[in-house]
Amino acid sequence: GPVTQTGCGAICPALNRDCYACFGLAENINTFSLTSRLHEIGLSAEHISRRYWFINNFTPEFQQAGHNALVANKHDSKERR
Repeated sequence: GPVTQTGCGAICPALNRDCYACFGLAENINTFSLTSRLHEIGLSAEHISRRYWFINNFTPEFQQAGHNALVANKHDSKERR
């Protein structure tokens, strides 16, 4: 995927499951772009956060991306009021 390293042959997505990142992070991950795209296709901030935390929750980058998705959503909600 856009934030995970290839090498497994995309076993999980082939079985209609999210990637676990068993081969680790991709080089130069861009979680901001992925988060924007996931918002565009209709995922809520909570679902986006869970996806990042599910990928590999021991990875600081994914922990931060999940947190950022929730924080950005709260900030956007306050601006709309």
